[in-house]
Amino acid sequence: NGQSYQHHAKCLMEGLWLHLLIPEAELFKESRNIGLLVLLICLLAIAISVPLLLVLIRNRFLKPIERLNRALAAIGKQQQLIQVPVQSEDEIGELSHSFNRMSLDLHQSSEQIHRDSLTGLPNRLMFIKTLRREIETAGQRRGRFALLFLDLDNFKHINDTLGHPAGDRLLIKVTEIFQSNLRG
Repeated sequence: NGQSYQHHAKCLMEGLWLHLLIPEAELFKESRNIGLLVLLICLLAIAISVPLLLVLIRNRFLKPIERLNRALAAIGKQQQLIQVPVQSEDEIGELSHSFNRMSLDLHQSSEQIHRDSLTGLPNRLMFIKTLRREIETAGQRRGRFALLFLDLDNFKHINDTLGHPAGDRLLIKVTEIFQSNLRG
């Protein structure tokens, strides 16, 4: 009938053969259908896996890096200790551990720089910084604030006559009295 056929023959037993004839047009049509089905499955797999991969990448890598970035920005603006949660034990987790150690060291160094070594009270540098901040805040809110200045009369005389260790003990005792009677 003018059609091309795909032929396959198999001997079932001596003298009995099985011949299979499939029209090539039918074979090509089914091959195309199978090819389209495979293509559709591949596209569907890609369509599902790409968004899942993006979500995974965002949650596993980008969010922890964003948290570290926000924490780094916050370190420069605040005097408090900044710590980020460690959510994994991979490279990003190591980076978070390193950041937390660095933040703690920086906070402790800042405390040492801004505190008097004898009394533990804020030093002159911290006083000036706090005073400027309070002046700025009062100006922005159109508010007021008070500044109390205290002086220990004849303190130089105590240092000169009784010695610096006695003067240090006096400063420590005065500090303890202030701290026990004032809010933080």
